[in-house]
Amino acid sequence: MHSPTSLISSDKSSTASSEIFYRSASPSPETLSQTSASPHTMPVNGYPLYDSPEEDMLHAQEEPDAHSDSTLEDEEAPSDFGHPLQRMPRLKSADHGLVYDPARHIDMLLQLSRNSIFGDPSRTGSFASTTSSLYDTIDFEQVVHYLLDTQPNPFESVDSRNLVMYTPPVTHTLATGLIPPLMIKRLSRSSPELLLLLEMNHPEYREDPWNALPHILHAVEKDDQVFLCMKRLSEFNEPPLLTVAHYIDLFRQILERLSFLHEHGVAGLSCDDPASYMVDLSSAPHTPAPISEDFGETSNTRPQSFDRTMYPVQYYFVNFTNAERFATKKSQTKSSPVTPSSEGALSACPFKRDVQNCGRFMDGQLQYVPQILPKFKPLIKAMTVGGFNADDSRRLFEALSRNLEAPTFESRAQPPAR
Repeated sequence: MHSPTSLISSDKSSTASSEIFYRSASPSPETLSQTSASPHTMPVNGYPLYDSPEEDMLHAQEEPDAHSDSTLEDEEAPSDFGHPLQRMPRLKSADHGLVYDPARHIDMLLQLSRNSIFGDPSRTGSFASTTSSLYDTIDFEQVVHYLLDTQPNPFESVDSRNLVMYTPPVTHTLATGLIPPLMIKRLSRSSPELLLLLEMNHPEYREDPWNALPHILHAVEKDDQVFLCMKRLSEFNEPPLLTVAHYIDLFRQILERLSFLHEHGVAGLSCDDPASYMVDLSSAPHTPAPISEDFGETSNTRPQSFDRTMYPVQYYFVNFTNAERFATKKSQTKSSPVTPSSEGALSACPFKRDVQNCGRFMDGQLQYVPQILPKFKPLIKAMTVGGFNADDSRRLFEALSRNLEAPTFESRAQPPAR
């Protein structure tokens, strides 16, 4: 059974370890920003961010004769000759050569997926590796062809997430045997969403436990379209969250994953839409994969029993239809108090808008755990009108969670109306 400490821990190396939290009930954005350790450099795929050295600090370290007419050959020339440096943000061409070819970059990422590097569980610490054998022998191209031949075409009637939830009928088997349930997203090769999903599924990002994207098992190309095949996830509240501890874990993971995405310049995530979040329940002991009589039938695929206390879960963001990746500036993601004159600018910033929308989602979910609603009102206010960024929201959430009484975690939540 999870302890309250493990539920609110945010250490990336272990979900059971803890870090130093701030016990002030309502710290200011400036105080939290000073403790934030978010990196300022994004070295992969041409989205780096550099902070130039402070000029005054560097001048203070110069020798008295640093501005003399000394030459490079002079033995007494200062070691910091040429400082301070004015670093310019790199463009994509700086990472990919002078001639950056987006199509070639897409080809390289798709090649990784075809080599099963994306789907290799050994490259990630996810508990999903316990069920990896279910996907090792799937002929994904055959699955995609089967769906394209289905009438009506399921890809023509997708929801806002652009996901086809495929539960194989009992009559549908391939040469390799039974097929586990899958999620499949169809995108054009020129789609910005395709590039974003492939880049953020690169092994270097996949190994981060805060990575918010579902893992891509395989990418199937057909003409100018790409079909991204992923393990089937469940709606975030199916089966229902039953205790305060379940909701604490949900909020913690969502704030961690939002911090990860913003750290890497990804924003525009529809965070106020509950359908934007799904959960991986594959940590439970393996049971036969759910099947249905006909494609699209879901009555027998909803998880009926899963103990969120006994087995860990992982939540993911799944709606990237309107997401973009930005070359961020520090001022775009730091916390900033709201004034009447800055309120419009706050809503216009995609990063702050994500935090506001995430706060609204959390506020709606807190209605099912009214016993902790007053405790987290300062957090909701800080996120929706206080100008907090994602990481400072996460820190404040953890500080408030630390002050909850232990019996509160086991108290029951109110069931949502059906």
